[in-house]
Amino acid sequence: MDLHRFRDLVAQARDTQDDDRAAALLDEALRLWRGPALSTLETPWFTSLRETLHHERFTAELDRNDIALRHGRHAHILADLTAHAAAHPLDERLAGQLMLALHLSGRPADALRHYRHTRRALAEELGIDPGLPLQQLHERVLAADASLAAPVRPSAVPSSPHPLPRCRVSCRPRPLCSPGAMRSWSSSPSLSRTGRTALWRSR
Repeated sequence: MDLHRFRDLVAQARDTQDDDRAAALLDEALRLWRGPALSTLETPWFTSLRETLHHERFTAELDRNDIALRHGRHAHILADLTAHAAAHPLDERLAGQLMLALHLSGRPADALRHYRHTRRALAEELGIDPGLPLQQLHERVLAADASLAAPVRPSAVPSSPHPLPRCRVSCRPRPLCSPGAMRSWSSSPSLSRTGRTALWRSR
């Protein structure tokens, strides 16, 4: 894999305000991967580097999920989100994405069930509660918050002589900032809960 190319593409994706371009850049970056990095090298240094690279790849995948959710493509990524959440049960950002996708797919009970599963896993494995962003999303799903409704696809929006306002954010990676966004996520780091234990409490 061309690591410098991967990181450059991901950086470009996070710099642009154009979601379509960002998604294309992330797709291109993720296509550079050809299986596990440094899989034949087993020294402590290479193991640490491999874990770092896998985390960068995982974060890029989460960035791409955010874009899909902002544009109402929850049905297209639901199966992948479910599989990834099973493989990463302590990652709160991923848990939030799956909860939102389930809710937008008309499955709020499943979204709430996944929250309970995540909360239990965090308590048992790390002895901690979910972070505030995930708790707030849980409360909004529980209250059937109308602002979590799936956004209207651009093709369905009537033409207007005036440009529609853009959602502007300053954080990286970009949050779910559609009308159904978890707004509090925009102020949170983007690491998993496991990473948050080490770096934020991140995450």
